[in-house]
Amino acid sequence: TVRRVLPLENEAINECWIADRDRFAYEGLYHESRLKTPKIKHGGEWHEVDWQTALEYVKKTLECIAKEDGQDQIGIWANPANTVEELYLAKKLANGLGIKHFDTRLMQQDNRLAGSLQGAQWLGQSIEDLGNADAVLVVGANLRKEQPLLTARLRRAAKSYMALSVIASSREELHMPLFAHEVLHPNDWADFLSKLAQDTQSAVSDGLKQAEKAAVILGAEVQNHPDYAAIYAAAQQLAATTGAVLGILPQAANSVGADVLGVNGGQTVQEMLAQPKKAVLLLNVEPEIDVAGGAKAVAALKQAQSVMAFTPFESETLREVCDVMLPIAPFTETSGSFINMEGRLQSFHGVVKGLADSRPLWKVLRVLGNVFGLDGFEYDSSEQVLKEAVKQEGLSEKLNNQSTWQGASVQMASGLVRVGGVGIYHTDALVRRSAPLQATSHAQTPAARVHPNTLAALGLQDGGRAQAVQGGARVDVSVAADAHLPENVVYLPLHTANAALGALMNRIELERA
Repeated sequence: TVRRVLPLENEAINECWIADRDRFAYEGLYHESRLKTPKIKHGGEWHEVDWQTALEYVKKTLECIAKEDGQDQIGIWANPANTVEELYLAKKLANGLGIKHFDTRLMQQDNRLAGSLQGAQWLGQSIEDLGNADAVLVVGANLRKEQPLLTARLRRAAKSYMALSVIASSREELHMPLFAHEVLHPNDWADFLSKLAQDTQSAVSDGLKQAEKAAVILGAEVQNHPDYAAIYAAAQQLAATTGAVLGILPQAANSVGADVLGVNGGQTVQEMLAQPKKAVLLLNVEPEIDVAGGAKAVAALKQAQSVMAFTPFESETLREVCDVMLPIAPFTETSGSFINMEGRLQSFHGVVKGLADSRPLWKVLRVLGNVFGLDGFEYDSSEQVLKEAVKQEGLSEKLNNQSTWQGASVQMASGLVRVGGVGIYHTDALVRRSAPLQATSHAQTPAARVHPNTLAALGLQDGGRAQAVQGGARVDVSVAADAHLPENVVYLPLHTANAALGALMNRIELERA
């Protein structure tokens, strides 16, 4: 069993550091909800079966739905934390079966950039180069929660030579000197960046322009914004006019890898929620919290004839919406590769045997290819899959943040907008089950924080209770006044306690309890 996690030292990436999230996530590996054997639901009851029976069930079900309704009625939702090998084989299986709807952008709401990007989105430079920049502007990131190690590097640089500016939806305590710290309503970000690109008198844009090395970096709140394309275009324009490098902070361990492989195609998850499929394959996804608008995702899955979960863990939601669950191994029990934010391919190996009947996802997908009789699924190791999936020599050529998109901003709805990102210890299935992490203050049920003026306008009391209403759901929340927030935003990070609500960066209402 895994009893301790230590950092692998690499000065170019993490130096000698490891985040608490990664140091203690292993405590979730042997949680009581760990799925130990394949299960199929019959007559509303779950039954344990062997792997052959489970895979034959998957084959028969997909073939039946494809024959009766067409492959267009099958969708695949894949976690961007899956490895290069897993995503590659999943896409290869989908292609072999004629399944065209495949998406890893689980939290993204605006897909208008698709087709206009010149390559895979990434940091735009090496981690070391960003740390050595003279001026950096970060937009829409909860830095310490999303990127703790990168933030430590930026902090050291900001205390010495870097002019670090932040545009955000809340005033995060960063414990470092900042050149500028603009707290703006998210609906104003696109216009603000456009004005920065045109205003030579702005201290921020002037600082970027005068710097020998500068960068404009976009965080998760930008990427999950309903007007992502317009904000992206404005940031690209700002980077071009100031000579800065445009970069993206990936939201998962292998977001860049998914982009490099080009696995996303057909309808997005959000489009599949609007037009529910007859069959959905969940690859390491807990839909109630991993997908933007979890309640809507669960509702869409309930309409399906078949939902097949490839998952390390059971959950109440999966037991309710699925008809088959296949136990896959977490990263400690398999080998694989990620492509990190700087475009570096990093491979790892398993350190313990798979628990009970769990199997590495790449092996499950390989065997499924064999069960369906598809060509090209003869692999003996993950290294063979990787060799076919990614050629290291051409990797850098696939990284390019430039977009040719031109269009207008989305007309944003008036009212309150929910901000706050994903809670630091609610980012994935493993950390959500780690007892030490869940015992920290950062993991506790968050209050809905709002500006005092907004609080007064809503007739709510600081320290009181309210009903958060979003996505057709209601959740009881405590309310706290926060003068450091813009007016008309609700700072309410995604947490298991409020996962029934709608998507982040969308409209939300607060009503008296």
